[in-house]
Amino acid sequence: QLFLCLITVIFSSLLHAQVLPITGPTTLCVGNSIVLSDATGGGVWSSSPGTVAVVGTGTGVVTGLTAGVETITYTVGASYVTHSVTVNASPSPITGPSSFCLGTTAVIFGSPSGGTWSVSPTTVATITPTTGVLTGISVGTATVVYTIATGCAVSRTVTVLPVPTPITGSTLVCVGGTTSLPGTSPPGGTWVSSSPSIATITFGGVITGVAVGTGTISYVLSTGCATSPVVTV
Repeated sequence: QLFLCLITVIFSSLLHAQVLPITGPTTLCVGNSIVLSDATGGGVWSSSPGTVAVVGTGTGVVTGLTAGVETITYTVGASYVTHSVTVNASPSPITGPSSFCLGTTAVIFGSPSGGTWSVSPTTVATITPTTGVLTGISVGTATVVYTIATGCAVSRTVTVLPVPTPITGSTLVCVGGTTSLPGTSPPGGTWVSSSPSIATITFGGVITGVAVGTGTISYVLSTGCATSPVVTV
């Protein structure tokens, strides 16, 4: 009988044990996770209302679903403690070009406004932190990150494309005369004249002077990247 009494007292003590406070972050971003913990072992995690965030019942891992406030509860027997978690909205997906040519610039956009831009590695591209203006430094890919005041961020990969090698050869031609520009690299590009009334160019790179003036001859790759010397007639 004494043994049963002791068991009852112990069980009752465990049932109504003091649950220590929950520890861990109080904020997270939509789509991200945080880990909460409680030094009182053997408990179960739950969340309310359950539409803002969810928690692993046995892990304390909280995942943000939508912006708002979620109450996380840790229950041991008949005792429990709570912990409020604020879920902050993440920025909208980054918009603007996903690729641009080496040596040129491109502008990308983030929402809401007022965030800060960063890029890595900076050996491939650099970015102006407040404006989102990218500059291609070397051919390759880089990751752009847009971070807002809450610390929530969104990222995107951008590609810096190669440009053709510089065009060599004479860029002076007489009216009615021709001059040839050597092939540039890589092959497969297209020759274009910005002012065909001044100078024309064939697929093979032969310029014909049409009228006195200056015009731009471009060798354009399928990516749109080009090299463009000025031709004088």
